Amino acid sequence: VGSTLSTLFCSLLARAMARTRYERRMLRGSPHLAALNTALGTEPFRLVLLLRLSTFVPFTWSSYLVGLSHADMPRLLAATAIGSAPNSLAYVSSGALG
Repeated sequence: VGSTLSTLFCSLLARAMARTRYERRMLRGSPHLAALNTALGTEPFRLVLLLRLSTFVPFTWSSYLVGLSHADMPRLLAATAIGSAPNSLAYVSSGALG
C-alpha cells in the first residue's frame, strides 16, 4: 500500500510541476525519451510492472519518470501494486525469520 501511495504522490507531483517543461525541452531533443514516452503511453501496465520488478532503477526516480509520461493513473497504480508485491513479501519474510 505504501509503495502505491508513494507512486501516486510522485506521479501527481511530476505531472503538476514538470510535465510541460519535460515535453517542451526533453522530448524534442531526445529521440530515446520520446520513444520511452510513447511506449509508456501505449503499454503502461507492462512497462511499469517490469520497472517495479527490476532492482536496477530506483523506485522513486521511476515514479517521477512515469509521472512525466502519458501513462494513465489506474494502470500505473495497478502495475505498481502487483510489481512491488514480490519485494514486499521478501522484506516481510526476512523480517519474520529474524
